[in-house]
Amino acid sequence: MKIRLTEQPMNKAVERLTVFFVGVFALCCVAVAAYQLIWVMPAKTCEDHGAWWDPETRVCATPLYIPALTHRKPGSPKLTPQAREAR
Repeated sequence: MKIRLTEQPMNKAVERLTVFFVGVFALCCVAVAAYQLIWVMPAKTCEDHGAWWDPETRVCATPLYIPALTHRKPGSPKLTPQAREAR
């Protein structure tokens, strides 16, 4: 009885490697999806609203206009202690 090449059973190591690589591929797909949902999408949403995204603390902050806080005209020089004494 002669066995043809196509009739031989698949080696168990090949079956295990197939399952291993499919599992690694699935794990990588889940990792990429989680990265997109947890890191990329919040940053994009924040920047689309015109806010600032801080990647270290993962905080979406609204920028403040400094002249509105200090009541100085935009572009005016900063008052230093020496300049205050000269006034």
